[in-house]
Amino acid sequence: MELQFILTNIDIHSSLAQLICIIAFALVIVQVIQIIARKRSGDAQQKYDEWHADPANWKFGIFYFNPKDPRIMPPKKIKAMGWTVNFANPVSILIMVILIAAICVYTGLLAVH
Repeated sequence: MELQFILTNIDIHSSLAQLICIIAFALVIVQVIQIIARKRSGDAQQKYDEWHADPANWKFGIFYFNPKDPRIMPPKKIKAMGWTVNFANPVSILIMVILIAAICVYTGLLAVH
């Protein structure tokens, strides 16, 4: 009974929406920093392009896995489609786990509510 009282008094939707917005904003900031860093270093961009074009860095043709690449979110195989996650970067994996956990918690709270 107490848990139900606590859940009804907390606005679950707005707090989770705020969390998702903060995470999305952080991802945008990371992308902006990466874009600025790439523009400053032409040699690094050439290396990134070589890694991107190397089929050995694409597992099953869709998952980018390159431990040499420090980027958290490199462009997708078709660059116009946006960004993907570098599955060899532990920070990328952590961000994905946090996002998936937030979605699971949110849907679980909706089911309880």
